[in-house]
Amino acid sequence: MEYLDLVNKIVAAEQSAQEIVKEAETQKITLDTDVEKEVARLREDYMSRAKRRLESIEKTEQDDAQDDIRALDKDFEAAMARINRAYHAHKEGWIQTLFAEIAGDGA
Repeated sequence: MEYLDLVNKIVAAEQSAQEIVKEAETQKITLDTDVEKEVARLREDYMSRAKRRLESIEKTEQDDAQDDIRALDKDFEAAMARINRAYHAHKEGWIQTLFAEIAGDGA
């Protein structure tokens, strides 16, 4: 009878070991799936943060470009105002000089 009890114990131990292996395999599959999900979540989070950062940088660049354009427009308007003042201040003299050069009176 001892032999039969020993065989039964060995069979029971083998079944228990197989159940432990199956449970471990199930846990591994679950863990692999969880890790894949976490990696996907982290990737999505990273891409979302990168997109927000990029949008912020683009807005800053656009704002800076608009500031530069406004400064150039202001400089252009100031230059045009100086040209107009010079034109009005020297208009008659330039006309007389050009007329004299064309008509030959300035030689």
